Amino acid sequence: MHEIPCSAFASQLNTPFRIQAAPGRTLNVTLADVRMRLEKPLKPGRPPPPDAGNEKFSLIFSGSRSDLLEQNTYPFEHQTLGRFDLFIVPVFTSNLDRIDYQAVINRPPNRAVQTHT
Repeated sequence: MHEIPCSAFASQLNTPFRIQAAPGRTLNVTLADVRMRLEKPLKPGRPPPPDAGNEKFSLIFSGSRSDLLEQNTYPFEHQTLGRFDLFIVPVFTSNLDRIDYQAVINRPPNRAVQTHT
């Protein structure tokens, strides 16, 4: 699996992604938001947390509530970013026609690569 950097996702905001929900069943979602998590300043005398310096961000995808998916890892496909697996969690919205899915990424920065297929 290619680990796509946050900047690559951010450049694809509001573009369509396809999720392979099951054999023969695909869903279309849109990347609605990319949220970076900034490091909190260290308190004097405290060691940094184990994940200090990691790349931390979340992705919010929006889709039709009629095609609700359970929390799970699914194959995603995007015209520019290629294919990759992503663990997503449904997030219910006040819009009865829409469901959001969130993926949270927390990984060492050197694990992200620039090429995708």
